[in-house]
Amino acid sequence: MKQGNFYYKSIKPLLIKLGLERAIDYAAFKKQHLSNRKQNEEFLKQNPDFVLPPDYMLYEAYQLNYQKYFDDVHENWIINEVENYFDFAPHSKVLEWGCGPARLIRNLPNVFPECSFYGTDYNEETINWCSQNIPNITFKLNELNPPLDFQSNFFDLTYNVSVFTHLNETLHYKWMEELARILKSGGLLVLTFHGEVFTRILSPEDQARYLNDEFVEHTSFKDGHRSFASFQPFTFMKKLVAQYGLSIIEHKEGKDHGTWIEQDLLICKKQ
Repeated sequence: MKQGNFYYKSIKPLLIKLGLERAIDYAAFKKQHLSNRKQNEEFLKQNPDFVLPPDYMLYEAYQLNYQKYFDDVHENWIINEVENYFDFAPHSKVLEWGCGPARLIRNLPNVFPECSFYGTDYNEETINWCSQNIPNITFKLNELNPPLDFQSNFFDLTYNVSVFTHLNETLHYKWMEELARILKSGGLLVLTFHGEVFTRILSPEDQARYLNDEFVEHTSFKDGHRSFASFQPFTFMKKLVAQYGLSIIEHKEGKDHGTWIEQDLLICKKQ
């Protein structure tokens, strides 16, 4: 059994029951800190003036790897994914919901200076850091529950990466309704979720539920935290977006790369 499988199937349920998952999360953070220490120190030597988020902020949002935060491949991801549907025309309004420390969005204003970019997150420390250190983007704090501080029909494109994957089922409905509200007619919503490829890390019981098109969630000490995991069958997501006036124009299934599993991608259009 692979390590990730064993953790989700056997260890995590026990940790939740014992109330130890917060401590385990901190231990995982310290492990990443030690594992990446040499390459992070080397990065600081080569880029002494580059401003980095605090270490735990990086870890919670993605990985404690300075080079991976620095690389410009991140903004290319969203550009490439929507290139057949969205051209970042002048005056377009673009939102990253759940932006974390702006890994994906921070360089987009340099690529498309005539667009307006916005980022929101429920972590107040993260939003404060972004507002102080990332120029040419408007950052706003949101709560775990909607609403967002934007008018209806405001954005041309909204996207989120591995955000729904950390929310319970009730919040899926609340946030899909809210994201549809702030999106213009004809606008795009891009999101990722735990597709069928992730069933390999689930227990037999959860696999059966997932394959029966049931929502599966592994609770944590904090909804929205990286340790909270939800697994969404495509049928569930298809019904969810349709309920709020969104149609799927592309579904890209994730792949199992061995050491990591790729999330499914949905691109939806507001009717």
